[in-house]
Amino acid sequence: MINVTQLSNSTIPYILFLAGLGMFFGSLYGGKLTDRVGAMNATVVTLIGLVLALLLMYLSANFKFFAIVISFGLGFFAFALVPAVQTLIIEVFKGSEMLGSTLSIAGFNIANAIGAFAGGLPIAYGFSYSSSVVAGMIVSILGVLMIFMLKYRLSVSVQSV
Repeated sequence: MINVTQLSNSTIPYILFLAGLGMFFGSLYGGKLTDRVGAMNATVVTLIGLVLALLLMYLSANFKFFAIVISFGLGFFAFALVPAVQTLIIEVFKGSEMLGSTLSIAGFNIANAIGAFAGGLPIAYGFSYSSSVVAGMIVSILGVLMIFMLKYRLSVSVQSV
């Protein structure tokens, strides 16, 4: 935000507050969405929303107003994903819910580390700061593909039973 959007250091806490509001409301919405459409579909919807928010951030990073507003959207979709993924893991780990919950937290931490690493790679190789958003889009798209693979695998295993 400082290097690309040219915002001053003093505005960053307010932008982080706005992103935090997005995270709060995203968590609420993610839970309601998961209850309404199921964990698998909610995961797909929120991941696609995250990809679109990242795309909008990439395209509007040079425009202060839009970048600030999209910060809310990034927090929203990133945290709307959490209830859906947590519920999906519990559903997949039938009979071993405690293990699934434990692995879920470990998975979130590993994903956080991978995301930071992937976001830093383009910058380390001399690309612009905005290129880290592209890395986030790629990782999120891989997440969508993995969910579709899981959906297919679960449907095949249900049909064979």
